Amino acid sequence: MKKLRLTTLRSTVLAATLAILALSACQQEAGKPLTAAEKIVAPNEHVKGLLEKAASVSSQAKVKSDDTLSDYQEDNGSMNTVVFDGNSETSFQTSMEEFQSIANSSQINALNSAINYLKFYDLSTRGNMEKLYQTLDGLTAEQIILRAKGIRRN
Repeated sequence: MKKLRLTTLRSTVLAATLAILALSACQQEAGKPLTAAEKIVAPNEHVKGLLEKAASVSSQAKVKSDDTLSDYQEDNGSMNTVVFDGNSETSFQTSMEEFQSIANSSQINALNSAINYLKFYDLSTRGNMEKLYQTLDGLTAEQIILRAKGIRRN
C-alpha cells in the first residue's frame, strides 16, 4: 500500500513539474506573464500545435519512405551482394560503405529508410543501435528492407 502511494505521489509530482515547465515555456515565448485562464489553455494549445506538426511530419515521412522502398526494385542486382556485418557499429558502417559503392541512389535511400524505420519501430531493439546492428547481422540490403516492410505491415 505504501509503495502504491509513493508511486502515485511520484506521478503527481512529475505531472506538476511538467505542467510548470510547459507554463514557463509559454511565458517565455510570449514575453509576458499569463493570466489564470491562459495558464490553463496556453499549454494545451501549445502542445496541440506541437502534436499537429509532429503528425504532419510523420505522415510526410511515411509517404516518402513508401515511395523510396518501392523505387529500389528498379535494379535489384546489387541488393544481395553485400552481407551486412552487425557485430559492431564500425563493421556495420564498413558494410554500409561497401554497399553504397555499388548501389544506385534509390537503393541507398531505400536501405537508409528501412534502417531508420527499424530504429524506431522494431520493438525488439527499442532504439538501441547496437541491438539493431546485431539483428541485421548476416542480412543483405534486400532482406533488411523486407524486414522493415514486414514490421510496417504488422
